[in-house]
Amino acid sequence: MANVLLSGLRGAKQLGQNFRSACRSLSSGQLVEPGYVFGRKCFGPDYGVTTSVGQYGLPKSVDWRKVPWLKIPVKDQRGCGNCYIQASLVGIGSLHSIITGINVELSSQHVLDANTITNSGCMGGTIPKVFDFVMRGGVVLESAYPYTGKRGFCQDIKAKGLTIEGWAQVAPAEEALMYAVAHQPVAVGVAAGIEFENYQYVC
Repeated sequence: MANVLLSGLRGAKQLGQNFRSACRSLSSGQLVEPGYVFGRKCFGPDYGVTTSVGQYGLPKSVDWRKVPWLKIPVKDQRGCGNCYIQASLVGIGSLHSIITGINVELSSQHVLDANTITNSGCMGGTIPKVFDFVMRGGVVLESAYPYTGKRGFCQDIKAKGLTIEGWAQVAPAEEALMYAVAHQPVAVGVAAGIEFENYQYVC
């Protein structure tokens, strides 16, 4: 069975001023151990949703695809295993678009190059660590820091971007997930074995 990490953002705010892309040391010596990538140490606080769905007044249906300004493209990772960055930034960008009506594409290359202490670049990482990185220093737009598909040296640039106020783990219950996705994007990470990786659909 796959372990699923559901992370919801507590808020997003746009940086009105220009800021420098946050550069970190390129050698940390700390690798993410697969044994606790999805362990409690990586999580933020739970939403803790335990009451019934009816108490939330959930809508009968929600289809975020019908929001006209919510058009964030699917990105080709190429040979770089940074799906955790892509999932995190699409969640942040989507929430910003829902709130403001302005579509943004955030720079996964910025996070890939700069967030080297807590994540392992193209070798993998975790969604919570990306959220923490963006919460501390923000992330610039894709147009200012384009994707190359490989880790490079952090570029010292000034550009507009986004930061977040916080995030939380969605409690492991259908009601909690329904509540979360009815109001905002949810970033999902799946820890799956080789069978899942090599799965081929046969009709």
